[in-house]
Formats: sequence, structure tokens, C-alpha cells
Amino acid sequence: MKKLLITLMATVPFIANAGFYAEPYLGYGMGDYENKAGSNADEIGSVVGARLGGSFLGIIGGLEYSKETMALDYKTSSVTDKDADITDMGVFVGYQFPSVIPLLGKVWGSYFFNSDIDVDGTKADGTGLALGLGLAPIPVPLPFLSIHFNLEYRTHEWERDDTAKTKWNDSQYLFSISIPINI
Repeated sequence: MKKLLITLMATVPFIANAGFYAEPYLGYGMGDYENKAGSNADEIGSVVGARLGGSFLGIIGGLEYSKETMALDYKTSSVTDKDADITDMGVFVGYQFPSVIPLLGKVWGSYFFNSDIDVDGTKADGTGLALGLGLAPIPVPLPFLSIHFNLEYRTHEWERDDTAKTKWNDSQYLFSISIPINI
């Protein structure tokens, strides 16, 4: 009984430090899109999303959702330019640096277990990965709130569910502004 009481007394302060984490973001992305049939395009467009989860001693993790609207500028003149909508749903884990460390905000990685793309009505499903770095150059006087400027690298791979099993992939850089709220 005494050991149980000591264990509870040692762990309760850490559990009390666990918090709620929410981070809406808005940004701009650019990259390369490739259809395995040989069509390559430059992609450029906007992204909006959010990360929602928990935090504990600087470690953050949870679910992520984002929606991208990209314009595909094909490199060959035989293919007309198209629009692509990308929807990502996945999990993220990262580390948010203490506010006493100037400039450095957070680092994170995401795995998108459900990534959908719609290129002018042609749809495909797949997965994706992301790595990011957030900088916090603007001090905010509230301890649970900050403004981050993020640089993120994302890569996706999709496959159409048709007889040809057409594969598409992309790699892109996203620049975004986010407001992580850590309560």
C-alpha cells in the first residue's frame, strides 16, 4: 500500500502537466506532381488544416486534417492544366520547445493514413508523410498561445482503383502560419 501511494504521488504531477493541444493553420504550397503514365506537372496552391491532440512535457501528438487546393501546370503542351484537391487525414507527433528558447517553436512528423486526390473528377486514394519545422519569432505574452511560421515537406502516393492501377505521387513544400494553443 505504501508503494502504491508513493507511485501515485510521483506520477500525479506529471499527469497534471498533460494538456490539450490544438493548432489551426493556413498556408501556401508548391511542388512536383507525377502521374506514372508519364505526365509531370508543377503544383501550386493553398492549404488549410488543423492538428488536434494532447501535450505532455513538450511532446505533442494527435490527429491532423488538411485540405489542399492545387493548380497543376503540366510540363508538356499536350496535356491541359488541371486543378487538384488533396484531402489528408492522419496522425502527428512532435516536440514543442519551451518559450524560453527564442525563435524555435516546434518540430513534428505526420503520417497520413488516408489521403485522397481529385484531379478534375478523377479520384485516387493513398497515403502520405510530412516533416515540419515551426519558428516562433513573435513573442506572445500568453503562456499557452504563440504564432508559428512553418516550413513543411510533404510527400504523397496515390493509386486509382481501376484495372490499370494508375499511380500518382507528389512532393511539396508548404509554408504556413499557425496558432498552436496548448492548455
